[in-house]
Amino acid sequence: MATVFAELERQAESGTIRVLDAMILLKDDQGEVFRLNLEDLPAEEAAAVGFIETGTRGLFDAEDADTLIEGMVPGSACGRPGHRAYLGVSPGECAV
Repeated sequence: MATVFAELERQAESGTIRVLDAMILLKDDQGEVFRLNLEDLPAEEAAAVGFIETGTRGLFDAEDADTLIEGMVPGSACGRPGHRAYLGVSPGECAV
């Protein structure tokens, strides 16, 4: 996860993207789903997302997660960053 956030930060700092929010979704091999919102990160890991403005965090909700989870196969992960270029991604697709 740290490498994903590091790349998002690099892209944001270069002006390529503007990250507004992020959501991490995992579906294990048995189909059990785990969700992680930025607000749920432990303090030591929260520093890795310091480049995402706090005023725009929380844009993604449970309905967004459910839409993405629907298209996920067991054993997959989905990081859904919120940025300007994300608008063209269809429901069920995951983008980093």
